[in-house]
Amino acid sequence: MDAILVSSDNKGDTDLLLKLLRKMGLKSKVLSEEDKEDYGLVAAMLEADRNETVNESNIFEKLKQKCE
Repeated sequence: MDAILVSSDNKGDTDLLLKLLRKMGLKSKVLSEEDKEDYGLVAAMLEADRNETVNESNIFEKLKQKCE
């Protein structure tokens, strides 16, 4: 199964897209801020060099970048 992640700042566009997806019989889910943060954390963990330590501020900056 393939997945598409779409980001929009316009609620009207988001609602229209969700309506279209439902009409097409496709599953969709709106991600909460917590969901996006979790995704960013997983992505950062997968990219991490396990031999190097990183300070906390660098981690949170990476998470913010991934969620934008």
